[in-house]
Amino acid sequence: MIAAFKNYEIDMESIYTLLIYLQLGIIRSAFSDITTAYEKFRIIAKSLVEQETLEKEPDQSVLINQFTENQGQSSLEYNKDVLNEILTDIWDRDNRTSEIKWMEQWEYHCRKLLDHLEFDYIFKFLSELIFEHLGISNEENRFKLSVNLIE
Repeated sequence: MIAAFKNYEIDMESIYTLLIYLQLGIIRSAFSDITTAYEKFRIIAKSLVEQETLEKEPDQSVLINQFTENQGQSSLEYNKDVLNEILTDIWDRDNRTSEIKWMEQWEYHCRKLLDHLEFDYIFKFLSELIFEHLGISNEENRFKLSVNLIE
């Protein structure tokens, strides 16, 4: 997986893009149908965002602004284009480029976990690990950030 990023600058945009790839990979591991995956994501995201909100009143503007600042396109248009590209990379397994081949291993390991534990638990657990290792662990709105980036 690291080899896929050797030619990329590591900035907040690339960190959030990786976050989306990894979280959607978890979802893809559990649900091969994209419509079902989206519906399940909406359900779990709502629950996780509500849980975060109960823990502390969120202020997501800082994270969202970091992601969208210095973009040539409007943030909505940019996010839509990036998300469509990521969804194609993840759901169209037959046309994955060598740069995204690492996703097969990620999905394999996610499926192994899903053989033993419920999807909701695995999604939250792995997302927490991803947030922590990408340096997003100190933010109160991590799941809200994911929802805003993916929706």
